[in-house]
Amino acid sequence: MSRASLAIFVSLFVFLTGCSSSGGGKSYADLAAEGQTLIARFQSQGPTPIGSMPTGSAVYNGVAAISSQTFNVNSAIANPEALGTVTLNANFDSGSISGSMTNFVGRDDSSFGGSINLNNGSISGNVFGADLVGQANVSGQNVNIVGDLAGVFVGTAAQGIYAEFNGFGGGVPLAGAIGAER
Repeated sequence: MSRASLAIFVSLFVFLTGCSSSGGGKSYADLAAEGQTLIARFQSQGPTPIGSMPTGSAVYNGVAAISSQTFNVNSAIANPEALGTVTLNANFDSGSISGSMTNFVGRDDSSFGGSINLNNGSISGNVFGADLVGQANVSGQNVNIVGDLAGVFVGTAAQGIYAEFNGFGGGVPLAGAIGAER
């Protein structure tokens, strides 16, 4: 992708965050506070001991931070371009994980359509990975999003999840992180 195309996509992505009202009922500030708390807590905790991983299934809810202005996860966490809600479904018995990131809100509290889904997710011990596939509606056109996510269950009995992801939206690098708890 040329520099001009990249600049157009980033401009459209930023424009997109100014197109409507706050999604999911939470403001950017609310999601930022919740996300920073979750990510800081789970980033600093050690992984769940493999022998303490639960059985059955669990639902994790939290916040996703994403930026199209960097391919660096730490920068995306420190200054996310958009925040959204995340719901992940872990099935510890089958070793699978699925879910989605939705309700994205820009820095100015505007929302935009689209979702990023976790596909082909697998759990191995206390870590998991998944393919990211989705679309965002940019100025009335769907932009395909693809990437990879890698995460770890944290806490004494997998009470939380911390994950990082990298990918591309319309050929533009994306980076982000997820903090979620059950």
